[in-house]
Amino acid sequence: MSVVAPPPSRSVNSDPDIAEAQECCPSQECLPEPEKIALQQRVSIIERVKGLATHHAFLSIFDQGLVAGASFVTSVLVGRYGGKEMLGLYALAWSLTLFLRSVQEQVVSAPYVIYCRRKTGRRLAGYAGSSLLHQGTFSLLSIAGLSAAIPVVLWQSPGSPMVSVLAILTLAIPAVLLREFARHYDFAHFKIYRAITLDGAATALQLILLATLLYWNSLTAVTALAAMAIACFVPTVVWLIAGASRFRFNARRSVKDWNRNWFFAKWAVASQLLGSAMTFVAPWIIVLTHGEAATGVFAAGSTLVGIANMFVIGVANYIGPKTAEAYAEGGVNRLVAVLKNTVTLFIVVLGIFCIGAFGIGNVLAAFVYGGDFAVAGPIIAILSLNMFANALSITAGNGLWAMHEPAANFRADVASIVVGVIATVALIGPFGAAGAAFALLASGVADCVIRFAILRVAVANRRRQEGARNG
Repeated sequence: MSVVAPPPSRSVNSDPDIAEAQECCPSQECLPEPEKIALQQRVSIIERVKGLATHHAFLSIFDQGLVAGASFVTSVLVGRYGGKEMLGLYALAWSLTLFLRSVQEQVVSAPYVIYCRRKTGRRLAGYAGSSLLHQGTFSLLSIAGLSAAIPVVLWQSPGSPMVSVLAILTLAIPAVLLREFARHYDFAHFKIYRAITLDGAATALQLILLATLLYWNSLTAVTALAAMAIACFVPTVVWLIAGASRFRFNARRSVKDWNRNWFFAKWAVASQLLGSAMTFVAPWIIVLTHGEAATGVFAAGSTLVGIANMFVIGVANYIGPKTAEAYAEGGVNRLVAVLKNTVTLFIVVLGIFCIGAFGIGNVLAAFVYGGDFAVAGPIIAILSLNMFANALSITAGNGLWAMHEPAANFRADVASIVVGVIATVALIGPFGAAGAAFALLASGVADCVIRFAILRVAVANRRRQEGARNG
């Protein structure tokens, strides 16, 4: 049997010079040494770019860009066409949405990311079904909580536009939470392309609905939330139907899985509630002390910082499962390597963003939202530093979760909330939105420093344990 070498193909490299050189001289032996080295370097660069474009971390960031992009466009449109007050109302609703999403992530998705790696086949499908039932239960509790808030607002402020915002959010939140569950399920199994398909469809639909609302001059905080709900609901239902075989449901098994998940998640939830309390409460304190317009300015600054925060969340969506996998397969040394690479990435990318925020933050706010929002410049600068600190905290927190020590995060969160409360009381009253930004920064820095100190001790302990076992 003869073996025939395949002919050189231009599809290997899209660069025409490289393709021509490979076709004329496949072995590269006929090329002069300088040209051979240059050609090899160009091939290496192109292959690195191709590898980056298909790497899970890059794809995760791209996916988060789709999600954050839709939120960013919605915020900008509401602010430009509705003004500071309308943006303030939307920001309050969005803060509740983010809060519920983050709690669901800790209660449902985080345990699934950790424990799904121990299961295969029918057991994995059963565990996935339990997690979906847990998600549905959390959605019902969220609906109940938001519904209970409506009469309270009516009693405190009859005729307040916040009533209609809460009403539509109550209807929207199940679709939003279900989509988040689907996204984190795909990330847990490194099905990044499937997550991109889901989020791409949701983003496209949301932008179409927003454009329709603008055309009919009907864009408000309420209609923007309705558009978000529809955009989440339609593709997620398709995702569920297409992947129905991935889930098996058993009520008794679901209760058993919940008990085990809660043993892990209770610390994560407590940590999340404390660690994120300042972020979620800040807009409400501002609206109570300085009004909806000041809340709108703060929301504009937060949204613009969110341009870089989508990078942080995208990386976090990847390193959560990655740290769990690294520790499970390679122990603490492989985990530390993943964490170091993540920290380096954050320092480079976010450092550049922070410099830009200090330099042109006010110009950016005025350009995106309009001249009235130029006062958000200092807020953007301060919040960019807070985002940097939070990114490093997320990295350390993922390391502790991977080592099955979520309780260790709790101590850092207690310290950060104490610092945050003190800073809030001292700064928001006299300085308004800027004071809230400073309070968040103080809380974030405290959290970052303490979390890394705890991580360092935990890593040292695990290394001693692994050394004792191996010795």
